[in-house]
Amino acid sequence: MADPDPADAILATLTSSSTVAQVGGACLRALPRISGTAVAILTGVNTRRSVFTSDDVSAAIEDAQFEHGEGPCFEAFRTGVPVFVADLRDPVHVASWPGYVPAALLAGAVAVAALPITAGGRRFAVLDLYRSIAGPFDDNEAATAARFADAAGHALLHAPSAGGADADYAPERRDVVHQAVGMVMVQVGGNRHDALARLRAHAYATETHLADTAADVLGHRLSFTP
Repeated sequence: MADPDPADAILATLTSSSTVAQVGGACLRALPRISGTAVAILTGVNTRRSVFTSDDVSAAIEDAQFEHGEGPCFEAFRTGVPVFVADLRDPVHVASWPGYVPAALLAGAVAVAALPITAGGRRFAVLDLYRSIAGPFDDNEAATAARFADAAGHALLHAPSAGGADADYAPERRDVVHQAVGMVMVQVGGNRHDALARLRAHAYATETHLADTAADVLGHRLSFTP
């Protein structure tokens, strides 16, 4: 007889009212080699909202993906296929995500994974995982992560808190960016996609955090022309 899967007992502790934060904590207990988790709701590269991060490293990784508009989260959402990266230092990943990879490595992540979350056949969120040491994700880890992605999706849709979000997560920096996008739209006469692209390009070129660039726009220290 096969040994019982420890993830079964941990998943059994979750209920229909479990929050995303509780699912994220349970995921870490079920996957002891994983260092941190995060969950983001998104409908595209420009409409992404983190609702849970387990630690400062996870929060920094989420910010890096939002700032640069690239990374495993967006790839998993776009393709509908889980993304597992054994070592971000591989030149292939550096070339694919030139903005995200250095920021993620600086934050402390070396191996990462992203699993799409679906409802009714449509993708609407992603479960992100990171590990502080390099190495592949084995089949059991991949299967267990997929189960927790499903649990996170249920929490997002059914938990009593707003959107299932972690009440302690404060995305003020994202709010600053969205406000700045509106100002840039007025300045350049473009749409939200174009305005956010201009902000990201300026932040990348000046090696500045996207939130700081947005704050400069809001403070009338930076403006764009059509």
